[in-house]
Amino acid sequence: MTDGQSRPGHNLKIVEGAVLEVAVELHPTHLAAEDLLRRIVSQGADALEIETTRQAIGNLRDLGILRERNDGRLEPTQPTLRTAGLLTGLSGC
Repeated sequence: MTDGQSRPGHNLKIVEGAVLEVAVELHPTHLAAEDLLRRIVSQGADALEIETTRQAIGNLRDLGILRERNDGRLEPTQPTLRTAGLLTGLSGC
């Protein structure tokens, strides 16, 4: 998997952005990693798209952008929400 793949669902940077966008938009609702994955991948996604999405979720967790709660659900960290709010002009972040 490289960032230069032709399909958007195969491009790790694009998928990381999509995962982050969905996680922030859903906040304060939080999903388990597999549920978040199902929100991101297109219907009938291929194995590479699914693996790229899993890797994106893992990368965002490893970077501290998402955190796993005690109940196994993922949520954006406070700095992530604050940054998203500043970048998009959202209030309440």
